[in-house]
Amino acid sequence: MKFFVVWFSLLLLITGCRSSEDKDLVYREGEGEEVKVCIAALPSSLDPHFQNDWQAIMVLDKIYDSLVKFDKKMRVVPSLAKKWENLDFLTWKFDIISIKFHNSKNLTAKDVVFSFLRAKNSKKSHVSSYLVSIDTVWSEGDSVFIKLKYPLVTFLNRLPFVFITPVGDDFFTEINFPIGTDKYRYVGANDGGITLENIESVAQRYPKKLVFIGIPEVKERMDRLIEGVCDISVGSFNYFHIKEIERQGYLVKVTNGLAVFYLEMNLRKPPFNDRRVRNAISLLIDREKIVASIFQGLAVPVIQMASPEVFGYIHHLTPPTVNVEKAKKLLSEAGYPNGFSVTLIVSAIRDNFGKMITKDLMRGGIDVKVRSLKWEDMYKLSMEGKLDFHLVGWLESTGDIGAFYESMLHTKSSFYGQMNNVGYSNPEIDNLIEKSSRTTNLRERQRLLERIAYMFLQDMPYIPLVAPAEVAASKKGIVFDLRPDGMIVDIKLAGNL
Repeated sequence: MKFFVVWFSLLLLITGCRSSEDKDLVYREGEGEEVKVCIAALPSSLDPHFQNDWQAIMVLDKIYDSLVKFDKKMRVVPSLAKKWENLDFLTWKFDIISIKFHNSKNLTAKDVVFSFLRAKNSKKSHVSSYLVSIDTVWSEGDSVFIKLKYPLVTFLNRLPFVFITPVGDDFFTEINFPIGTDKYRYVGANDGGITLENIESVAQRYPKKLVFIGIPEVKERMDRLIEGVCDISVGSFNYFHIKEIERQGYLVKVTNGLAVFYLEMNLRKPPFNDRRVRNAISLLIDREKIVASIFQGLAVPVIQMASPEVFGYIHHLTPPTVNVEKAKKLLSEAGYPNGFSVTLIVSAIRDNFGKMITKDLMRGGIDVKVRSLKWEDMYKLSMEGKLDFHLVGWLESTGDIGAFYESMLHTKSSFYGQMNNVGYSNPEIDNLIEKSSRTTNLRERQRLLERIAYMFLQDMPYIPLVAPAEVAASKKGIVFDLRPDGMIVDIKLAGNL
């Protein structure tokens, strides 16, 4: 990965000698039977297909399996499919393992077919954009066959987001009590959090229970870790948080991430329907200062919706320097010589981030008021297209920017643009997105993605800001892997590893 020297050096400093997998940590019987994992917010839904947010996936990933999954290095490995093969350019065959659901029913190939059809065809699905290339899905014995409309080089990378459920009555009824096949079963949810129970042997040192607790404020998550309320605390710690956590004797992991923070706007009405306004806002924001002040160096500034770790990131496409004069000129040309007033919606944990953006935009005469909402409320309003201006993040968990383009940039249609709630539409970009998704030649695909990135830069339908590192911390005696997508996986009680 090509990282600016200052941030790359800082990450090496932080991660070089910090691993929770200390050989001298010995698990004592009775310790760690319940591991409490503190995250920014609890899921807005426990339905495996009717959401696509990080909080939900963090929890559901422990309950459900998919045909294939990502390992700790984001490589595709077997899960419910013990093997797979390409029968031809369009047809895939997956052989299913023998395993039971948490309700003791055997997994069958028909369950897999049902899950794919539900994820693909339900109007409530938030993961259908991963499956636009699929033509038909069927089963024969213990095998599942998927025929594509066109060859898709990233097809396997999309399958970890299709969790497999038992056959249901229909595609539309929301699942509130998840039943999966992974090592933890869902117990219930209350004000104390979401509780999962291990159904496998604890001889492998997996905790008997996982409890997920939502704590919006970053400092509070740090404090609760130090106080012992949390055993693992995930996300958004800055350099000073990390130093304090380590000073208290806790363990920290940092990895370069796949997420981008950006500004999302309603492009259907003024002032954001004018791309000159959007470009002016981009020119007013001091991304370097955000990295230094908000993230204390644990991020990089970006002007594209991909982090440097994602395929499709254009290394020579660097963020602009702040240019107030040019921004004011663009605003004047758009009919706003004296700026305008607007409310910026942020989640409660991003209030300081929002206030810094407010100060930057004031230089161009844009009067911004910051309004904080609970994360789950903001997410719901965002998905309904009811927010005019808000700060949000996109996590490219496939590791390929094509998934963002298909889901968020393409004009909203039956399958493409399922999360394009801002009203953006550009037929030329749509054509390039569809071509890129069907191109198996990686060099040609990179060329198409680069063209999209430059057209994106002209239209600026979203305003990318920074790509943060992923951070998690734990008390001694607990080990885990932190993936680049921010997922905490393979949580175990420490011993002689």
